[in-house]
Order: sequence, then C-alpha cells, then structure tokens
Amino acid sequence: TGMGLGIVIKLVNELNGKISVESKIDIGTEFKLVFPMAKAPSLLVNKDHEEDQCHQTPLPCLKILVVDDECDIREIIKEIMEDLGHEVIEASNGQEGLEKVKQNDFDFVFTDMKMPIMAGPEMIQEICNLNLDNKPFIIAVTGGVTTNFTQASRDEMSNSIDGYALKPFTEETLNRLLHEIYHNSKAEAA
Repeated sequence: TGMGLGIVIKLVNELNGKISVESKIDIGTEFKLVFPMAKAPSLLVNKDHEEDQCHQTPLPCLKILVVDDECDIREIIKEIMEDLGHEVIEASNGQEGLEKVKQNDFDFVFTDMKMPIMAGPEMIQEICNLNLDNKPFIIAVTGGVTTNFTQASRDEMSNSIDGYALKPFTEETLNRLLHEIYHNSKAEAA
C-alpha cells in the first residue's frame, strides 16, 4: 500500500536524517538511511548528582514487568534488568500486561506505547484505575515519535508515568533511570 515508506520518511525527517533510494531493474532496490551521531540520552536524570546517587546506593532486587509486542525489545530489557540483579516477567501486549499487574506486585513496569490488543496508554490508564496499594513505577518505552497521540493524551500520560526510556537505550541509561526514580521516591517518602 506504500504506507510504510511514508512512515519511514516521517521518522527520518523527525530524526534529522536523510534517505536515498537506488533501484536497478531485475536486481532490486536499495534504501539508504543516514542519521546524525548523537549521545544516548540520559533519561530523567539530574546531571548534577547522577553519578554519586545512581551508583553509590545499590538497588534491592526489583520485580519488573516488561510489556512490548516486539520479542527482541522485551528480551533486551529483560537481559539488562536480569544482569542488574532484578526479577523480570514479560507480557506481549497491554491486556496481558494488565492481567499480570493484577496478579503480581511489581516495582516497575516498562511498557511500549504502540501494541496490538491494548496499547501502552490504555494499559497505563487501566493500571492507574486499579487503585493498587503499591502502584508500580511506570516507564514508557518509546522510539520518541509520539505525534500520533493528541496533546491531551500526551499530557495525561505524563501525569501517569514516572519516566521515559527512549529507543535506542543502553544498560547505563536504563540503570540510571531506575536509580533516579527509585531514589527520588524514597527521598519524597522520607
């Protein structure tokens, strides 16, 4: 239908990249995507004290739910979290994730925003509606393109989540994000 290429062009433009195409009859078509180099973002981290706070106080073993329809992304986050000493449970869509939240006491939920069956924003709202005694911290995992969401839904989501993990992410950025959210919540509770 040609819809995929339109989405790719939109993403390339949003990321200040370039796209080119070369096509040869009976050989094939080659698309080249070029993006500017950038440092991985540090997510919701106060740079004035990130190093001392993030790495001096170890986290306890956390119970983490990873919700994403892409098996590879789930596996990457799972492997990172397990390497950091945390327990991980997976779900492949928002409905499955919501059921697991109802059945378990999670410390954190990492969720993709765009999934079949139930998308991330809907699952986040449903989790908030559960009125859990110990609501898990919610981290939205996104490619950074939220143009398909209205401003109102973005505002509502930012009031319901505790952080964003922008793809591509590293173990270091996810670890900093966990530390920042966990330690800030403990400081606020004190």
